[in-house]
Amino acid sequence: MQATFFSGFSDTSEALDFMLEQIQSNFQIGNKVFLNLDNNLLDKFEDLKRKKFHETNNLAFLYNKNVQVNGEIGDKSFDEAHVLSSEINLSEDNFLSAFIYTTEADNNILKTSRELYSKLQKANIDVKHEKI
Repeated sequence: MQATFFSGFSDTSEALDFMLEQIQSNFQIGNKVFLNLDNNLLDKFEDLKRKKFHETNNLAFLYNKNVQVNGEIGDKSFDEAHVLSSEINLSEDNFLSAFIYTTEADNNILKTSRELYSKLQKANIDVKHEKI
């Protein structure tokens, strides 16, 4: 597994917008995607998907077949996980790549992602950081 942390977002809406752009490009190649979102972000995420579709007429923004949002992972495997949450549970057995989004506007998300960053580094997992 490799993990990429994206930081520098002014708020969760900006992070969700960037996340949606990232996963939209992978819908077309059939990647299996797991989204780990705080429950209070679910409606905002769905609204943003509809808005992106209306702005671009790109059906991929409404595509859900290969996407699981929250829920039990079990023994399923995914090509990638996208995380914007204060509760993160990632396992090398389930994901090839993980993308973690952080914002200083939400202290719980920021704290959890910093703890995960440290944990992954200690486990010798390839960890990258990109400031947006």
